[in-house]
Amino acid sequence: NTGLAKFINGIYESKTPPQEDNENVRITIDGFPIAIYYSETENNTPSYFGVYNFNNDKSSDNVFGFTEGCESWEFCNNTSNRCLFLTDDFTDAEAVLTDFEARYPKDYTDYSNIQALVSWVYGCYADRATTGIETFKEECEDYFNLEYLLKYYIISEFFGMVDSRAKNMFLNLYTDGLWYPVFYDLDTAIGLNNEGVNDFNFDIEVRLGAGAFVCGEETAL
Repeated sequence: NTGLAKFINGIYESKTPPQEDNENVRITIDGFPIAIYYSETENNTPSYFGVYNFNNDKSSDNVFGFTEGCESWEFCNNTSNRCLFLTDDFTDAEAVLTDFEARYPKDYTDYSNIQALVSWVYGCYADRATTGIETFKEECEDYFNLEYLLKYYIISEFFGMVDSRAKNMFLNLYTDGLWYPVFYDLDTAIGLNNEGVNDFNFDIEVRLGAGAFVCGEETAL
């Protein structure tokens, strides 16, 4: 988790607006693994308790450089059409705030900006048989930092990150008005489950398409 986060934090050529002002600002967590032992008294033989990560978490606002005007949304559902950019229906506010959790500002409920982004991606996807793909290409950099968008999918593909294609993705909106897809939960990579056990076997399936390719499970993005 933290090891892969350290690697990812260092591979971006472009910086987020907070990193332009402070080189210590990160886009992933930092920390280290620890093995915990415990004993009831100082004279007892310690018993092994388990392996854990000692690290920042998603509420560490200063680590990620969040300030007034920024937003960060956690995607919480692998099967929701909103999290998969497969609908622009945001009429049910309670359902929307179940799909997307505000990481910053905490308890934020104004989802108008994330709604506008999802609706734009969905609109491109819905029109993919005609002009949608070209619209996406032409307008993408008006919405996303392109490097962060591309590397999110390249990295999650390369490391087989089965639990990061929808759920556990964070979209950060900074003061430059662009969205940055970033990683948080990296514990299901290279076949490992969230307990560090090599539990996920995966294969490569080649699909030949006719002009439109859906990247990553069922997500339109």
